Amino acid sequence: MFNNVESLLIKCLSEGERRVVIGVSGGPDSLVLLDVLHKLQVSLIVAHVHHGLRQAADEDLLFVESEAEKRGLPFFAKRVNVPALAQKTGKSIEETGRMARYHFLFALALEHQAQAVAVAHTADDQVETILMHLLRGSGLEGLRGMQPCWLPNPWSTQIPLLRPLLNAWRIEILEYCAENGLNPIEDASNQDSTYFRNRLRNELIPYLSTYNPQIKQTIWKLGSVVTEDYHLLQPIFQQGWSTTVLQTAENFIKINRTKFREQPIAVQRMILRNAARQLNEDIRDIGFDLLERALQFSCSNRTSGKIQLGMGLDLVLLEHELWLQAGGFSASNTGWPFMESDIEFKLPTHGEIQISAGWRLAAEWLEKQPEAIETVGQNPDPYQAFLQPGDRAVSFVIRSRRSGDRLRPLGMGGRSQKLSDYMVNVKLPRMARKTWPLVSTNNEVVWLPGYTINHEFRVNNITARILHLVLTQTSQADAGSDSL
Repeated sequence: MFNNVESLLIKCLSEGERRVVIGVSGGPDSLVLLDVLHKLQVSLIVAHVHHGLRQAADEDLLFVESEAEKRGLPFFAKRVNVPALAQKTGKSIEETGRMARYHFLFALALEHQAQAVAVAHTADDQVETILMHLLRGSGLEGLRGMQPCWLPNPWSTQIPLLRPLLNAWRIEILEYCAENGLNPIEDASNQDSTYFRNRLRNELIPYLSTYNPQIKQTIWKLGSVVTEDYHLLQPIFQQGWSTTVLQTAENFIKINRTKFREQPIAVQRMILRNAARQLNEDIRDIGFDLLERALQFSCSNRTSGKIQLGMGLDLVLLEHELWLQAGGFSASNTGWPFMESDIEFKLPTHGEIQISAGWRLAAEWLEKQPEAIETVGQNPDPYQAFLQPGDRAVSFVIRSRRSGDRLRPLGMGGRSQKLSDYMVNVKLPRMARKTWPLVSTNNEVVWLPGYTINHEFRVNNITARILHLVLTQTSQADAGSDSL
């Protein structure tokens, strides 16, 4: 056991002081891990979460605190009302407790600059986890089970989650306790079959053992084999991801639909699984039926539409793009420019104005100088425009689209067309058209940000002033004022 744990520490942690936050419940597994890591002279920070589920939880906390004190280790505890939190979030008791525990452990690791977080999952836990994934309809990633060194993980891209006891069976854990005088507490809730994992442990695995007495070892080996297969396929998946994914953000992932449909089905599934997991850290498995529904939608002949995948995720089809969206799909959380319908702002002659909760428009006049003309010719940014009103006495406003709007797109010789037709022709996303900002004067559109300016307002006279406009995305924190 010591050799396996030491090998994992050498593999996953950098040289020097090995500072690790360890989650300790007080049961046999976590008490053994605490003892082993302490004897290996790892600098430990002991952490315990009081879930508020059992009357004995107060005694558990005091027990773990005493074990930390006995070894001269710092101890931190957190009380979480898991039942109340589960009711509020709509998640299971098990999942809620799990998420609360890991958030606390990683917060401690960050605060104390620890190299890793360690938890005491064993080979028996690995078997149960693989079975859980299998019953939920997991792909290869789920059938791998838990990994001994997980990085990046849902809680950190820098701090690994270590599971040093994944090769140790529970019988070995109990033998270690007996040989080393450890007296762990027994959690009576482990016998409560209302919890899914407990039913697997206490009912399903013993039943499967009647067919194969070595069923636990067989399932554990399956996880090891699938892990190697998964690693072999990773370069193919990573190539597919980099080829198809156009943009990732906190609440959406945008995918090139054409490139996505060119990928093998296995890669398509992996892309959707990975995207869903990035957007919702609580997702552990995406079932086969749900994935097939998403694939059929993505590869259909439709050019637009939306389906709800559950788990707070929508899959939206917009022409040649797929959007996997968390928290509901709207223009305001896609990274598109937007402003509320039927709102109009007068453009300042100099300065900037906040047009929505994430977008700001700046304006300035450039005097008639050769340098100004040179700047116009070098403009690479579709969200900045140079307009020349000439002798027109005009005032500009920024607003969203209105019925009857027309535009004279640059390069069309001054010919006019319906703004709605132009938006269709340039494939401006349908769901963004109503709230896309535009600049107009006297009911004539002079700039559609991201696409074109009005041909009649193009810069062609070095002796006239030029209006320079820049539309930029800002953080929500910057959206509190409309200062000019």
